[in-house]
Amino acid sequence: MKKLGVFGTGMITGIGITFALIGASVARNIYVTRRLTALSNNGERVLATVESMQSRMVRRVSFENDKKWITPVTIHYLTARWQHPRTGKVYLLRTPVKDPEMFTMGSTVPFLVDLNNPRWHRLEQMEDAAVSVL
Repeated sequence: MKKLGVFGTGMITGIGITFALIGASVARNIYVTRRLTALSNNGERVLATVESMQSRMVRRVSFENDKKWITPVTIHYLTARWQHPRTGKVYLLRTPVKDPEMFTMGSTVPFLVDLNNPRWHRLEQMEDAAVSVL
């Protein structure tokens, strides 16, 4: 049997690590999607008060006909405050939105929240307003 050598061993290790990272990324995306979808059935509806709207410029890279296109895109983040009904603790919710004009400062917006883990939240019934997480 022939030995692989340093280069062959490195290639096999690199390929293995690449597949492991891709698998971990896919598994995480599936987990996040299921958690956010489960909020429709298990989430508690809370009204949060809009505190701020931040905008951030990012670059979107796309490829078409062997050409690379870099397009500037603005992402808007809504920050809202709500109070846990049982503990009284105040939390901030932050979510990306498509149209910042739909949300005025001081207005209330409905969120679905996992009361046991408020980190898991999403806008309620506002699919047109929210931006996909994945």
